[in-house]
Amino acid sequence: MKRICAVLLSVLLFSFLAVAQAPKPLLKIDGKINAPITITAEDWAKLPRATVAAHRGHSKETFQFEGVLLKTLLVKAGVLDPEKELKGKSLLQYVVIKANDGYQAVFTLAELDEGTGATNGVLLADKADGKPLEAREAPLQLIVPTDKRPARAARMVTGITIGTIAE
Repeated sequence: MKRICAVLLSVLLFSFLAVAQAPKPLLKIDGKINAPITITAEDWAKLPRATVAAHRGHSKETFQFEGVLLKTLLVKAGVLDPEKELKGKSLLQYVVIKANDGYQAVFTLAELDEGTGATNGVLLADKADGKPLEAREAPLQLIVPTDKRPARAARMVTGITIGTIAE
C-alpha cells in the first residue's frame, strides 16, 4: 500500500511540475488549417522580424513597431504560399485577429496577399520604439499601417482564426 501511495504521489508531483513548466502560449492559430498552431515566446523569438512605422492607436505620433509580419504567420500556418498565385477558393478565405478583451479584426486573405492585396506591412508587434509593449497592449498588438484610421489596431492579441465563407 505504501508503495502504491508513493508511486501515485510521484506521478502527481511529476504531472504538476510538467504543467508548471510548460511554456505559456503567446499566440494560437486555428480554424481552417491542417493543424492548430501554438506559438510560445521561445518560438516567437525564432521567427523573422520586421519593423513598420505607424501611429499608435489614435495618436498622431509615428512609432517604429517591431514584430512578425502577419503574412509570415499565415505562411507558417499553410494558408499563404509565396510560390503560388492566390486564386479560386483561396479568395474566399478570411483571417480573424482575436484579442483578450474580445476585440476582433478581420481581413480577407486576398487583401493580405502581395499579388492581389494592398494591405502591406500588417504586423503583430511586440515592441514600439525598441521597448516592449505597455501592459495594456501586450502580448501583441496588430499594426495595419495602410489603414486610414486605426479601427483594426487590436491590442492584447492572442489568437488568429482562419475561416472561409464557402466550402
